[in-house]
Amino acid sequence: MSAISRHTGTHSYSWTAVLTNPQLTGRRETIMTVTLRHNVLSGSRQVLIDGSLLPGSKGTTGFFRLTPQSDGSRVGDELLFQVPRSDVASGNVDLRILVKPNILSSALYEYKCFVDGVELKELAQAPPASASPSPNFKINVHEYRVEKDASGKACKTRFRLEATLNGSTSPSVWASFSEISNVVNICKSSYKHSHLSSSFPTFPSRCYDLRVDQFGESFLNERKANLESFFRNFVGFPRISERAELLRFFQLPVGAPASL
Repeated sequence: MSAISRHTGTHSYSWTAVLTNPQLTGRRETIMTVTLRHNVLSGSRQVLIDGSLLPGSKGTTGFFRLTPQSDGSRVGDELLFQVPRSDVASGNVDLRILVKPNILSSALYEYKCFVDGVELKELAQAPPASASPSPNFKINVHEYRVEKDASGKACKTRFRLEATLNGSTSPSVWASFSEISNVVNICKSSYKHSHLSSSFPTFPSRCYDLRVDQFGESFLNERKANLESFFRNFVGFPRISERAELLRFFQLPVGAPASL
């Protein structure tokens, strides 16, 4: 079996297991590497063992049977495989992968991997593969601030954004998550009749969990990181730097309308 290559929008998660076979002579321990690849654009997932596709593991989000709950949340499920191995006495190992949705982004998930009932430690996650960003277009999320109402209660968060296009840097734009989402959706709608529409980067989802402090430092740092990750893919999307609504949002010069 050939190794599966990485594609635009793919996140990789890897674990290693040490397999022991006392019946072997000489070296009795071998290393097995488990890799799960999740493409956030298409929703497809696949599991690789030592770089080769595990038969029956290729599927989509529905493959994990995420179960909706009454409060709108979803409970993750698991994948179970028996992996043939000539380097263990039984001839195979039990592989179990648990999945749990990320509360801040419906496109991202948290995974745990077990081999023969033992949880494996995740290796450093590889950064998502993305379309090569235009060297002339960048969007940075520098910081955030929490605004308060007259009574001193936190009421809104704004993020400070800057865009650089062809060497010109925009003024700082302080925008709420909703305002950023709105301009992204306007940009996305301009691709609705294009073959590119299905691969438009997924914007971080809203959080509807009332138990989460949406003005807390932990939540806002994660949301900022999700926005930064989104914009790294967004700026590489074809002709996105020509969208007039985006340029106006960042107070950059608007050129001739782009056609797709």
